[in-house]
Amino acid sequence: MVTASELVSYADARAIIVSEAKPLEIQAIPVGVAAGYFLAETFVAAADNPRFDNSQVDGYALHSSDLAADERQLRIVGEIAAGPFASDQRLERGTTIAVMTGAPLPINTSAVVMHEETRVLAGAIVLEVPQRTGANIRRRGEEYCAGTSLVMAGSHVDAACVATLASQGTSRISAFKKPKIAIVTTGDEVQVVDTNLNAGEIYDANGPGLVSALLQLGIEDVTVAHARDTVEACRRVLSDAIEDADVVITSGGVSVGKFDPVRAALDELQVKEIFWRVAIKPGKPFFFGRCDTGRARHVFGLPGNPLATLVTFRTLVVPYLARIMGAEDVSERVSLLPLARGVRKAVGRLEFVPCLLDSNGELETTERRGSHMLSGLIGVDRLALLPAEAQDLPQGTRVSSIPWSFR
Repeated sequence: MVTASELVSYADARAIIVSEAKPLEIQAIPVGVAAGYFLAETFVAAADNPRFDNSQVDGYALHSSDLAADERQLRIVGEIAAGPFASDQRLERGTTIAVMTGAPLPINTSAVVMHEETRVLAGAIVLEVPQRTGANIRRRGEEYCAGTSLVMAGSHVDAACVATLASQGTSRISAFKKPKIAIVTTGDEVQVVDTNLNAGEIYDANGPGLVSALLQLGIEDVTVAHARDTVEACRRVLSDAIEDADVVITSGGVSVGKFDPVRAALDELQVKEIFWRVAIKPGKPFFFGRCDTGRARHVFGLPGNPLATLVTFRTLVVPYLARIMGAEDVSERVSLLPLARGVRKAVGRLEFVPCLLDSNGELETTERRGSHMLSGLIGVDRLALLPAEAQDLPQGTRVSSIPWSFR
């Protein structure tokens, strides 16, 4: 545990969080709805792909003796469409069989000529273009053979993965469970949309923003509750959240002000504080704790300012969620890119700056990047990570950056 007086570095905070993250239990998921999950075991091909030699085009199967364009007529003796076929069907010299795309090929087929490269006569064809051996044939196992590891354990399942698994006849996969998330927003001034605001009140942006970010991660089981700025109110709402969800995410109420009661409420609920406050901007008042009772594993206390809420969610919560869902690799995709213009910052904290990637491959920093300036994240491509010790970074300075993406 880090003492309350210490500011944890971003690297340490992230490492601590990831070390605390353990995958949820494994369950069987129908392959058709498996997108968004992470595989719990490596998927090995049960069959060759393709499963049999088949035609790549609509055309005519050719014997090895009939590949030259020499004005000979090849008699059409049959037709094979994609689907069931007589596996002992044989092609003889001087004859051809019409085949459709994907159709299995008769024995002795050395090439398939496209329909457009033939002259069709009554019951026969004449080749217009000579054919090479193997032309337009998809050979059995040319993509992969039975026993090949296709998708590794810990891989994120997407549409291509689902289609590949289905092509092997897989109906269900072993995947790690997705977490149930409880979001708790705080603040006497915060009101839900579709209500009339009184003087000093604002609409809740953090609840809907976090729900949307979770949906982009493929997490649909999310509840949202609101607590007023008292320890008693926070304790009551947080107690329900800890009993009901796998992970609790709060926004607001974790700073040092008189009306920041979340940490006190969590302490009363026996949530062990692992660290509080990170040496980053925005997002210094960030809390991470472990639950000793109830269903929830951990609680994340995010700052209340909306840009800081989403930035800390992206940089510190997303790696944790990916890991408990079974992701094997949660390392960041860091790129060193030049700044399109100079930036000045205060020394002391790592600063996350929303950026657009311009046509020259340079980072164009957004003007509105204060922790309360939520619109500064609209249309952003990347987050630049400006070093804590830096103050003036001239145009062209190469800085680390990560994708602004919740997936």
